[in-house]
Amino acid sequence: MDNAEAINVLLHHKEAFELSGKTAESIDLAISALKKQEQCRWHSVAKEGNPKKSGSYIVTDNSKMDGNKPHTRYFNAYGDKSFWSGWKTDEVVAWKEIISEPYEVGKEQ
Repeated sequence: MDNAEAINVLLHHKEAFELSGKTAESIDLAISALKKQEQCRWHSVAKEGNPKKSGSYIVTDNSKMDGNKPHTRYFNAYGDKSFWSGWKTDEVVAWKEIISEPYEVGKEQ
């Protein structure tokens, strides 16, 4: 079972049994966690293609910076053509969206 299927099962049970209170809150929290987990997973370019939106990503490319270890780095994309050509040139094989806000120096976290 994948995350999408689990979310559908939880939603179905919540509605079918007209759950409320702490049980409904628990299901909502579980659904939220599953959605966030799905957003944070690695996406294979070969299987799923490139991201469809601008944003910040962690990417792994084909270059070997440290012996046999693939090179993984931060990539910032704002939808311009140069981003996508740079992505292709660097032979990105997988990407992962960064969904948290960046750390702000001097601001209490």
